[in-house]
Amino acid sequence: MEKISIVSTNVFLCIFHKVSTAHAVTQQEEQNATQIEEVLIKSKETLQTLAQEQQQNLSKVIEQKFAFNFSMGNGPPVTISNVTVVYESPKTVILDATEFNTNPLWQAIDIAKDRGYIMDQVMTYLGSQDVSHWLIFMSR
Repeated sequence: MEKISIVSTNVFLCIFHKVSTAHAVTQQEEQNATQIEEVLIKSKETLQTLAQEQQQNLSKVIEQKFAFNFSMGNGPPVTISNVTVVYESPKTVILDATEFNTNPLWQAIDIAKDRGYIMDQVMTYLGSQDVSHWLIFMSR
């Protein structure tokens, strides 16, 4: 009878250990699932914020990036920009830039491309005082 009791005790301890381990694993899995859910929620919020920023008016972004103050003589400074957004809609953007420095133009094109626009057409024209301008037509 003593052998049966020892075997019974060992079997009970073994079963108890397996159940306890399984319960601990289940708790760990629940904690992991909770952490994953929190990360997913934060990721979703971050993506929503990025989407809102991308929908921000491209004109404002380009104006803030490329505007500078210019003054002639004693007059007050005037804010001008090397690149302007001539037209903007959810599907189309038209950029205008002078030939003096095309580097800001390419930077503005990159900003628009980051927002999903692709370049469709490039045109040049002579503006006032025979200054060459670039018109960039982009769509998405």
